[in-house]
Amino acid sequence: MFGSRSRVLLVLCGVAACGNLRVDPASPRPNVDLPTAVSPAAITLDPGIPDQFVIPKTPSVNAVPVNGWRTTLTRAFDNGFKGGSRDRVLVLRAAELTFGPAALGPGGTAAVRAHIRFKSSVADPSGNELIRIFGEVEARDAATVPTPEAMTANAAQATEAMYEQIAKKILHPDD
Repeated sequence: MFGSRSRVLLVLCGVAACGNLRVDPASPRPNVDLPTAVSPAAITLDPGIPDQFVIPKTPSVNAVPVNGWRTTLTRAFDNGFKGGSRDRVLVLRAAELTFGPAALGPGGTAAVRAHIRFKSSVADPSGNELIRIFGEVEARDAATVPTPEAMTANAAQATEAMYEQIAKKILHPDD
């Protein structure tokens, strides 16, 4: 049914080469279980964290438009940090989402994985910083299909990993 030229084009349409790469707002559910006394009850997002942006094209991944990033970050916090102390606020100063190749195929990148580089702190209601937390995390799985749903789910996994790492540092600041 397909000629060899058509088969080659299908192979080249891996996750990074073709399809509708896009990240939409999500509602991640990080696995967080902190004692109320140390868990932040609110989040403040730095104004420099954009809600809509485009992750630039790289040699292995096409450009990826991101919509509702601040919504995703806020929903994830709300879903993970329930019943926290009003004496603590999580301040998210940076949450830079990117995608990198997770698997290569004959036509190039066959799967991508979301990556977040973040900077945060926990502060008291007066804004006094109690702890700084920063790091880099990746999604557990790779996105293997070039759909908005797969890209959004992968970004949500990375967001969950970010908040889980933040929670671990809140609980064990010296680790």
